[in-house]
Parts: sequence; structure tokens; C-alpha cells
Amino acid sequence: MIVVCPAQPLANQEEIRRRLPVASSLRRCRIVSEPLCGVTDSGGRPVYPYPPHLSVALGDSSPDSWRARYRADGVQRTGSLAALADGDGTYDTSLLLPERRASSGSIEILGPLGSDFREELAIVPGLTIPLPERLIGSEEHIQLVVAAGVPLDSHGRTRIELEYGQF
Repeated sequence: MIVVCPAQPLANQEEIRRRLPVASSLRRCRIVSEPLCGVTDSGGRPVYPYPPHLSVALGDSSPDSWRARYRADGVQRTGSLAALADGDGTYDTSLLLPERRASSGSIEILGPLGSDFREELAIVPGLTIPLPERLIGSEEHIQLVVAAGVPLDSHGRTRIELEYGQF
């Protein structure tokens, strides 16, 4: 809602307000890449195995008048949306993200009039988590191998075996 008030007070000190509804039938910005199914970080953010791509409805504006920002660990990287343009009409966020490192943070898209989009997410480059092909019973145990293109633990391992089930 937008409230419009006169610059000069009226003689009778009444404030004139006009309420104009501002509505959009669909979101102007959205992430078009899919996160890993059923995987979240410790803060509940969806996890992407690669830097996500964005779709932005620019309207009559130019991508040069839009900014993209990634914030993580107290550090932010900002760039022109035009610099993120991909050949297929989407915007590649990889230029905003730390290279070859897992991170959790937020992506923001700032249009000509201010903030249009903000999404919390985690990115673990190359992360794969193979799911069992069948339902595992309560008496069974299985071993999963989680792998990524970056270290997954403090020992620098890019592949970790996880065991699940009753022991």
C-alpha cells in the first residue's frame, strides 16, 4: 500500500490520504535451480549443489539498473544483474559466491525501487547424497557415501561414509 500526503499542511490541518493498492500477480524474482531434495543445512536453509540460477521479471527496466547481493559470514558481494546474465535468459549467481567453498547465506535482488527478493540458502559445490532405492526397515543398517567438490569436514575430506540404522 502507498500513502500519499501533501507536502504542505492544509489550512484545517487535515491530512489527505489516498490508498493505492500495489499488487503483483506473480513474483518478480525466483530461483529456478532445484535444491537437493530433502536436504537442508543446520539452519533449515535449502542446499544447492551448484550456484543457483535466477529468473527476474525486469518489466521495462534494464538489468543494469538492478543489483544482486550475496551475504554470508559477515561478508557481502554485490554486482550488477547484467553481469550475471546467462545466455538462456536467467542470471547465474556464481560470480557472487565464494569460489570452491561451501557457504550459507542470503541472495538479494535489488530493483530500481529497492529490494525485490531475498532468499536464505546454502551452497555446497558438487554435493551428492545418493538415496536408497528402497525403504529401509528399522532392523536394517545402510551405508551412504556423501561426496562434494569441496572439503566436507575439518580434515579436508571430500567423501564421507555415513551409517544409518540400528546398531
